[in-house]
Amino acid sequence: MDKQFLERFSLSVQISALTAVIILVCSFATIGLLNLRLSERLEARIGERLSGLAHEMAERLDQDMFDVYSQVQTFARLDPYVAESSAREAKRRQWMADLQRSFPRYAWIGFARPDGIIEASTGKMLEGQSVAERPWFKAALKGPFAGDLHEALLLNRLLRPDGGEPLRFVDVAAPIYDTRGTLVGVIGVHLYWSWAEQMRKALLVPQRIFPGTDIRVLDGTGRVLLGPNIGEAMDHLPAVQAALRGETGARRETVESSEWLVGYDSANGYRDYPGLGWRVLTMTPMEIAYAPIREIEGGLLLLGTIAALIGSGISYLVARRLTAPLNRLAEDARRSSDRPETAFLSRSGGSREVVRLSQALRALVRRIGTYEQDLATVSAEASALAEHNSVLKEMAQTDPLTGLLNRRGFFEAVEARFVGKPQTDLSVLVLDIDRFKAINDTHGHGVGDTVIQAVARLCRQQCREGDLVARFGGEEFVLLLPGCPGPAAVAFAGRLRQRIADQRIETQTSPIGVTVSIGVAWGQDISEGLNEAIDRADRALYRAKVNGRNRVEARLPSPAA
Repeated sequence: MDKQFLERFSLSVQISALTAVIILVCSFATIGLLNLRLSERLEARIGERLSGLAHEMAERLDQDMFDVYSQVQTFARLDPYVAESSAREAKRRQWMADLQRSFPRYAWIGFARPDGIIEASTGKMLEGQSVAERPWFKAALKGPFAGDLHEALLLNRLLRPDGGEPLRFVDVAAPIYDTRGTLVGVIGVHLYWSWAEQMRKALLVPQRIFPGTDIRVLDGTGRVLLGPNIGEAMDHLPAVQAALRGETGARRETVESSEWLVGYDSANGYRDYPGLGWRVLTMTPMEIAYAPIREIEGGLLLLGTIAALIGSGISYLVARRLTAPLNRLAEDARRSSDRPETAFLSRSGGSREVVRLSQALRALVRRIGTYEQDLATVSAEASALAEHNSVLKEMAQTDPLTGLLNRRGFFEAVEARFVGKPQTDLSVLVLDIDRFKAINDTHGHGVGDTVIQAVARLCRQQCREGDLVARFGGEEFVLLLPGCPGPAAVAFAGRLRQRIADQRIETQTSPIGVTVSIGVAWGQDISEGLNEAIDRADRALYRAKVNGRNRVEARLPSPAA
């Protein structure tokens, strides 16, 4: 606390205030202990409830998928009675239309011949087209199949010709055999994902759970299939990692900068339906879960405040009596300061404590000059040490030859500027000087250093403000371009390559020209893995070297499942 602020108040007031603080601290400590015990019990109960809700959602998903899985196999067994009749395509189409009316959540039902050609389907959609390469068809040739959630672009255009948000489907398929056991085709069903959303909403009934509770369904890699932020990767959360290991339970998590209590379970299949590896999270904001405890805390805090006021009043009266000798000592000191010829304070008495204080003050007057000098010396040394540490830190993060960031400085800069902050369209360039060893062997290492410095300077000149440029070692450079999508990054790399190729570099002997090869990779967010993006860019660089050097190659991200 500021010294000048304390000097505005008498010691009696300070003692009474300290007493009030002590009482409040004790009250807070009591509230804290009580809150801890109540929080543990409440969190355990809510966690059990959330875990149970996650289990219920997972069980319903599995049971509903089992129903569809069984229905499609039943449809496959019924189909021969239609297939062996005359006008089979029309009857098969009518049969599928009847099925769709009976089961509205079926977005599309189709029959594909063994060669993959759609022979009949609901609404005649995709008829005559081949699905031979679709995963559901190839898998169903061997037996019943259930496929994970996906978007079907062609069906989406047919089902939603006016556009709108893309539809998502779950595939279920089964082989169809005739009465002789010969494979005659495959029946495939695209199931609307909206049935899962309806199930989610049905479980989120306010009368059954805390307000603000949310349910999310994740795929086997931890990405959101159902709930807010579809497609978001949540595998960094310990709760999701536990769910991916097949565990069930509940724990605290920080999601989107807020504290949540998260229950988790797995949808592992039901009967002969094998399951799709889905994981279910049920989440309740901690502030809502702990609302009952906050009400108890408010009452206890009010009682503690009243006790603090009473205690501070009593302590004020006691302190006034105890501080009277100190007030007399202060008056003596004031009178002494009014007389310049008085070099020391007079000895005061009244109690052993007052005598000791008087002696200490007299000694302090004599030594205060020395103490001020010592304090100035320490402050100067601390400032010098801080400046030295700053220089050492900069040296540790900077490449001495080029002045660029080194590998360590690059990753620390990325951590400070990007990790945990929303970023899109991040591109990585890995640049390598072509035939640099030949330059060193022919012209010497001094010329090689000059070439590296020139390339570093050109990289800095071409980059935008906010881009990161680093030398990772030797003749290799890494550039990070935030907010730069893949095509723009490839174009930038091409301009940079041409700029370096056109530049004649002045050296100690004569101007020389160099070329570079550049590998480009990009991703949607830094959380997807910077090292993985650098590795992809490095592989693209290798391809540029193999394909003749002095070129740009790009490495696309892995396609979504």
